Amino acid sequence: MILTIWKKTEHDRNCLIKIDDSVWGSLSEKALRTLFHYHTGSFDITESEAAFLQDELLRASWGKLQDWLARQDHPAAECRLYLKRFSFHPSIIDKCIREGLERNFINDKRYCRLLIESLIQRQKSPQQIKTKLIEKKLPASLWEPLLQEIYQPADKQSALLEQAQKIYLRYKDLESRACYEKCLTSLYRKGFDLDDARDVVAGLVFRK
Repeated sequence: MILTIWKKTEHDRNCLIKIDDSVWGSLSEKALRTLFHYHTGSFDITESEAAFLQDELLRASWGKLQDWLARQDHPAAECRLYLKRFSFHPSIIDKCIREGLERNFINDKRYCRLLIESLIQRQKSPQQIKTKLIEKKLPASLWEPLLQEIYQPADKQSALLEQAQKIYLRYKDLESRACYEKCLTSLYRKGFDLDDARDVVAGLVFRK
């Protein structure tokens, strides 16, 4: 078997690891020298040496994922993309994701709930919340029932009023009709229903 080790740039601290025709991931140059006494270049290795190196890459991948999840919750799709940044082999990434799910370190339903609650607190419209959930590559079958459960009519009205007030302050010096149209357009772009927004904006713009 052929082991190939190289760096993307001269000053990179991490080295990419390729065994035969497959890239298996990256390790720090220090780890390679300490554990394996390897440096950049190409070498003949045995199957047992390759397996040992792959095990070390798996440990490195799992360690990176744990550290990342310890700082903030992430869905499975984001975890997969994160590990891809380090060029880990798909089989290594799959093992790490499975381990994360089994240990409940990764829980897409929990993540959905936390994200929805956070966006509601930030006074986002239902459409803005849906857009963010889609961006996170979360399945609609998971978040649709949660959104329906968590996002109450009172939350929607509160978000609409707060956003309308902020937008009104931006356009209040315009002529009343122009201000009204600008406010409606801005709220529509933020994902609020025009029928819901008209009365709220009218109350701000045309109040005496």
